[in-house]
Amino acid sequence: PQLRVEWDDKTPSTTILDIAASCHAIDCLRLLIGDDLVALTEEEMRRSIKSSFEGVNEDGVLLSLQILLGMEEQVANQVDNNDEICNKRQRVLDRLLMESCTRASWAQKAPHSTSILLRFGADPNIKSIASEVQNSLSPLHLVAGNYRGSSGVEKVDALFLLGKRLGEKYISVALTDSILQQQPANIFVKTAIEKELPLHIALKKKNFSVAERLWNATMKNIQSKKFLTLQQEKWDIGMSTLLAEAAIECTSVGLFQTAVNFMVSNYYSSNEDGSINNTTKSLERALGKLLLWAVDERSSFGCIRSSSKGKYCDNNDMISNDNDSKEEKLLSIVNIIAKVQNEQRNLNISYWARDEISGHTPLHLLLRNDRGLKLRTLLLTSLCKMMSSRGDIDSNPAPSTTDMSSSTLTSSSNKLLSLASSDKFGSYTALHFACALGCEESVGTLLEFGANSTLLCGESKRPHELIPNGVRFSEDIEQRLN
Repeated sequence: PQLRVEWDDKTPSTTILDIAASCHAIDCLRLLIGDDLVALTEEEMRRSIKSSFEGVNEDGVLLSLQILLGMEEQVANQVDNNDEICNKRQRVLDRLLMESCTRASWAQKAPHSTSILLRFGADPNIKSIASEVQNSLSPLHLVAGNYRGSSGVEKVDALFLLGKRLGEKYISVALTDSILQQQPANIFVKTAIEKELPLHIALKKKNFSVAERLWNATMKNIQSKKFLTLQQEKWDIGMSTLLAEAAIECTSVGLFQTAVNFMVSNYYSSNEDGSINNTTKSLERALGKLLLWAVDERSSFGCIRSSSKGKYCDNNDMISNDNDSKEEKLLSIVNIIAKVQNEQRNLNISYWARDEISGHTPLHLLLRNDRGLKLRTLLLTSLCKMMSSRGDIDSNPAPSTTDMSSSTLTSSSNKLLSLASSDKFGSYTALHFACALGCEESVGTLLEFGANSTLLCGESKRPHELIPNGVRFSEDIEQRLN
């Protein structure tokens, strides 16, 4: 009866057991529970364990759990041989594991609760309560929907039994053997209604760091037949685009290539169904926006800046080694998209790579700020090749933009790489930006691919009029600009 003595009139009320657990009053817990866990109901055990997690002392948490779960040396053998107690303990641990993967207040106070519960015997696949869980959700589904960044990755690793093993000295020998035989969380488990994998949920929530971790685990199972079914399910243009966004966020070229493969595969299957026109536009739009975001300096791929202190970069501009791999990766992303456009002659991906508000193209994003000569040298030629290969902008309906009427192009300059930004953003072409940077190499590349040097920006200036004072280009470039 002392287990159920209530401290107050709240519902649910606080019991002496809850208080002892939250304070990690070890001797008090031993006195209250004794050596008979049968008297403790599942709800009481679950509540007291949650209370213990609210304490700040990790050793106190582990000692309290040892008592509350009947794992102390003097009672461990008796408890481990009692099926009723073992089953009750397993159900409690599995329920708490599910809660630890939600945004429950006690779970947020105890960031390592998932790892600790798994170490004490919680099942990553919650088999003891699986039939009772709504929509067949698993702990992985809950983490994918609730935890971002390093905390989400840590919980995913714990469920894959890859994380830090907490509390080993508090586990009985018999239980340790059983825990070592645990199976990692099943990455292919689906919800009952939407038939979604944890990866799908992470992508829909734009929880990209967790999505990347889930994808890496999937690739480790590539030899499994289940991977073949994964390729066929729920990888429409929309979901594939989210996978590609995750690749950009995590700077993973391999993941981006896989996402594009899914998109192209979906394009071919739609072609067979006779819906080629709509699918073509969807694929063009999706890849165009991905190209735009990858080059944008705000993206993980695009956050490459010049290390030079001055405003203008010369041929001696050096960029930190940390950026080197990102630059090469970004070039690979551009080439992957360009290859799709080259292989699918009816696609005009580069035309859709234009911001709907500013009117900026990838060329604008590359040149509007000084991000270093090395990056410009690597990307500019590839981007110009891609955009000039689909230079006729009348071949597609124009994407929705805001006020772009000021950039009137003559028929001789009807090229994507001569498009100007919207009026509100100055009506600048990429050539205006290159001249303003004072970068002769970039100016020469744009002119070589046919950029129009006669267009006026919102200030009624031609590109050459924006060249900074003191900067001189070669005579050939000057003549072509003028």
